[in-house]
Amino acid sequence: SAIVSTNPRPEDFLSVIALPLPHRPLFPGFYMPIYVKDQKLLQALIENRKRSAPYAGAFLVKDEEGTDPSIVASPDSSDNKTIDSLKGKELLKRLHEVGTLAQITSIQGDQVVLLGHRRLRITEMVEEDPLTVKVDHLKENTYNKDDDVIKATSFEVISTLREVLKTSSLWKDHVQTYIQHVGDFNYPRLADFGAAISGANKLLCQEVLEELDVDKRLKLTLELVKKDMEISKLQQAIAKAIEEKISGDQRRYLLNEQLKAIKKV
Repeated sequence: SAIVSTNPRPEDFLSVIALPLPHRPLFPGFYMPIYVKDQKLLQALIENRKRSAPYAGAFLVKDEEGTDPSIVASPDSSDNKTIDSLKGKELLKRLHEVGTLAQITSIQGDQVVLLGHRRLRITEMVEEDPLTVKVDHLKENTYNKDDDVIKATSFEVISTLREVLKTSSLWKDHVQTYIQHVGDFNYPRLADFGAAISGANKLLCQEVLEELDVDKRLKLTLELVKKDMEISKLQQAIAKAIEEKISGDQRRYLLNEQLKAIKKV
């Protein structure tokens, strides 16, 4: 008789522990290390891994104006709390509804390494501590892979990534690896890739995460990588101008020193 695997699949998880991400959303296919200070939450994640259920939901924290996203402003400014100290509904209302099902790949001390799998939307709270939520698993809207606009936008994203690669060493490893396998990419994954490695602020990245229309998602990503290309070129121009100024100053200094030496002879 056939052996039936008892290991649950990612899509089987309809309720998950909610992990707050203060600084950036997690995209499917990407790793992210986070630090979990709440011991009860950390223990729950460890127990889940032992039970072959190594998944949680990773959700970006909403901004409070003028505050660090990892700090929660209270009416009494001397009594600010960290996001880790919020529980239940108080934490839930600070999270974006759309996040990512994340595999817990390792836990070392309070460092938890996540691997993004698929998009989720919170539907309701199940438990308060640690915050556990019911979720819907989200899929991209149906799209035509042969659509000329989608093709053109994706090629422009790839072309821009190549341009940034020429000017930014920070992107080099990411982009080279991806472009080597460009034959087997799919359009939604390309959009996620560009947004995930971009220097865009977290709310713009969250927009890409929430967008299920593939054409719109690609266009959002194209805006982000184009902006990164402009910044990269500007950095190059500034660096070149400074180098030219320094080399000019050095030449003047050397000439002055030579003149002093000649006068002494």
